[in-house]
Amino acid sequence: MKNLLPILCTVIVLSATSCANSQSDKENNFNLPAITFAEKMKSLPQAPVIDVRTQEEFAEGTLPGAININWNDSGFSKRIQAYDKSKPVLVYCRSGARSAEAAAAMRKEGFTEVYELDGGILKWMQAGLAVEKP
Repeated sequence: MKNLLPILCTVIVLSATSCANSQSDKENNFNLPAITFAEKMKSLPQAPVIDVRTQEEFAEGTLPGAININWNDSGFSKRIQAYDKSKPVLVYCRSGARSAEAAAAMRKEGFTEVYELDGGILKWMQAGLAVEKP
C-alpha cells in the first residue's frame, strides 16, 4: 500500500501533462504563420476570412476576400452568429492580439475550427503576400 501512493501520483502527473500538451498542440495547429494561413485560405475557399480590425484599418488594406467584423464593436458576437459554427473560419487582425481574443471568444461560442493568422497582417505583408483595397 505504501508503494502505491508514489505510483498513483506519477500516473496522475503524467495524465495531466499529457492532456496539457494535447491542448497546447491543438491550439498551435490553429495559429498559423502567414504562408500556412495563405495555403489554408486556398484549401478552404468557402471558409470566411474575418478581419477583426477597425473599419479604418480595414480600408488601408486587407487580405483577399476578407470580411470586416470589428472585434471592438459591441455587435461582434451577434455578427459572427451568421456563420456556421461547424465549418472552418479564418481570423486575423493587425498583429495577432485582437484575433487571438476574437478566436477564443468564437471557440467559446461553439465554433469548432477557427484558424488564426500568427502575427496578423503585419507578418502577412512581411512574407510578401498580397493585400488588396476593399
